[in-house]
Amino acid sequence: MNKLYAVGLGPGDPELITLKAIKILKNVDKIIVPESNLKGRSLANDIIIDYVDKYKIETFYFPMNNNRMQLDEKYSNLVEKIVNIMNNNKTVAYVTIGDSTIYSTFNYLWLKLRKYNIEVEFIPGIPSFIAVSNILHIPLTLKNENLCLIEMPENHDILLQYIKCFNTIIIMKIYKRIQILLDFIKANKDLIEEAFMVERATLKGQNIVNLRQFDKIICKQTYLSTAVIKTRNYGKIRGY
Repeated sequence: MNKLYAVGLGPGDPELITLKAIKILKNVDKIIVPESNLKGRSLANDIIIDYVDKYKIETFYFPMNNNRMQLDEKYSNLVEKIVNIMNNNKTVAYVTIGDSTIYSTFNYLWLKLRKYNIEVEFIPGIPSFIAVSNILHIPLTLKNENLCLIEMPENHDILLQYIKCFNTIIIMKIYKRIQILLDFIKANKDLIEEAFMVERATLKGQNIVNLRQFDKIICKQTYLSTAVIKTRNYGKIRGY
């Protein structure tokens, strides 16, 4: 059976895809592209469309919800599709935005694919939070600092634990929880040095938001938003 490639495409700008990723996508027989809605929109597809032959691309819809049974069925169906393609002596690449190992649909597929003893090669992609820190010109770590990467939690208590333990907090998958984040920042300004969010990093419509300046924000693109919070510990040594 042929090898399966898990290819990270970077944060969104097609110029930030790696040369290795492009080479692999040009050479494989089939490219599986996840879709987040039934209208056929796919950021992953937009990234690769100018690099590969369109006939190799096959989209697969994943509903944007937390219905575990429905999603598990979708993952199982896709695994079966991938295995069938590979059994026909075809090479396959599964693409994801950012890096395949960070909050990616491929992580769930990988848990199922391992049962088939399929060889998988992971091709790293630039994560969105790396793009965000560069856009903001904010160092994620200085000497002796630590860094935390989390999904936006549902309550303040969890955030408070992280703020007290880490110098820098990266928050992804903000989506519908932006108000929780804003309320937390307002209530804990004495613990926070800086707090920014970037919507649609590297893409058209990119927007930088200083979260300390707002009590309420209406964000249409919060699913494609990442926040960077620097704690007061960061401020103490910033002039070092």
